[in-house]
Amino acid sequence: MINQILLKKELLKKNIFKIIKIDPNVTSVTFVGSFITNNRINFISDIDVVVIVKKLDKKVFDKINNKIKKIKPGKIGLTGYKIKINNTFGPLKYKSDTDIVIHLMIYDKNGHIDHVIKSPFTCYDWERSLVFNGKRLRDTFPVGVIQFRDFLETRRSLQNYLKDLKKSVLTYYQYSFYKNKYKFIKKQKLLFDSHLAEYIFHIHKNLINNYYKYLFNKNVSLNDNYIFYLKKIIGKELYYKFIKHFKLFYNYKKTSKLNFRPKKETARLNSFLSNFNKLIKKNIKTSNKIIFYRHAKTLLNNGSFLGIGRDPGILSENINNLKDNNTYRYDIFYSSLLKRSIDTAKLIFKQKKIIQLKELNEINYGLAEGLNFSELKKKYPKLVKKLFSGDDPKFPRGESYNNVLSRVDHFIYKILKYKIKNKKQKVIGVVSHNVFLRCLVGSYFKIDKANWYKIYIPHLCPLEFIFHKNKIRPNIPRNILRIIFSKL
Repeated sequence: MINQILLKKELLKKNIFKIIKIDPNVTSVTFVGSFITNNRINFISDIDVVVIVKKLDKKVFDKINNKIKKIKPGKIGLTGYKIKINNTFGPLKYKSDTDIVIHLMIYDKNGHIDHVIKSPFTCYDWERSLVFNGKRLRDTFPVGVIQFRDFLETRRSLQNYLKDLKKSVLTYYQYSFYKNKYKFIKKQKLLFDSHLAEYIFHIHKNLINNYYKYLFNKNVSLNDNYIFYLKKIIGKELYYKFIKHFKLFYNYKKTSKLNFRPKKETARLNSFLSNFNKLIKKNIKTSNKIIFYRHAKTLLNNGSFLGIGRDPGILSENINNLKDNNTYRYDIFYSSLLKRSIDTAKLIFKQKKIIQLKELNEINYGLAEGLNFSELKKKYPKLVKKLFSGDDPKFPRGESYNNVLSRVDHFIYKILKYKIKNKKQKVIGVVSHNVFLRCLVGSYFKIDKANWYKIYIPHLCPLEFIFHKNKIRPNIPRNILRIIFSKL
């Protein structure tokens, strides 16, 4: 019986891959959600499929939908069922005993990037899927990791959950097309008791799961036995305060039976979310911070390879660009040994002492110093070939990205050691360079090393990291990450 069910899943998957991927406008098709983990196809509420296209308009949208509608369930052993399509974005599900619901989410690249920025929790889940055709979603645009600020600033933030519960609604989005353009329309569905119970469980489990991902830096999905992880995840105080609430919804999911009291359980979850919200804000406020900057612009930031071989000063026009950096009050400041870094540090940290460290220096480009890319390709074709093949070669008589990463790791080790001894230092400032910061961001956001050279680090843009549980973790606004990863 299991083999028959798996066969039906495989046939459905192949049908969808075949009819969508044949379209040259499609760059990626990925199955996500319960379809990739649940073998009982008849019990999957929606079959979630993410499609990325080069160009999206009403014509493309309708074309893909019409292709999916033409699938004949009888030919894959699902006699008596009909295909129904859910084109909404969000947790809205269509339940039916007679329909196979395809939750079809179609994006162009910009739409997917926007979704990653606004809904990193959802997109991070999707990146775990190995059932795809074409480009992986993380290669289209990566989430990287879950950050503390994601719990406060995104669509699935604590505040948005609280707003939904207050109104007993579920928020979702739909496309609205006009000529060759589209936009997302925000919609809300009123939740009745049975749906409200399911939604409360959804909020509760996903919040805990996302916090687990943050704490342990792992992209994993906790099963419905997640209650047994709770004490470790949220700590004893919150655990014991809300244990009845946890058990209530755990038992509901396990038995599908619940003496549900909407007002009481909504109030209980509201209380939990409010306390969780305070926990996140407190952690961000009280955690020590380390703010990294790429130095201000110089005349030699002109497309040539600028490493340690040349040592220009910064342009005077950069002073006006530092006005936005007054939000941080630094207790200590570090710089590389290079003039452009030291001058920038002095502008930010004023007249106080700057600690200079060689670990923060830019990459040594060796004999490639001063060349532009065309000249490098002509003079060192084998080096360029290795770079584009994903290797990490050393520049002639210079360093590789791995060498710079070793310096990044050594600097972080020094900072952690210093921080543990000097807990009064709340905010640490650092001015470094393009490749140093590419290696830092690339490693902490788990970007494939072959793509680190595509990471774009703007001059004078503050990159916030925080100390939490004796580790350094990124806490960079997603809108800044949109810029940093724009060339991936």
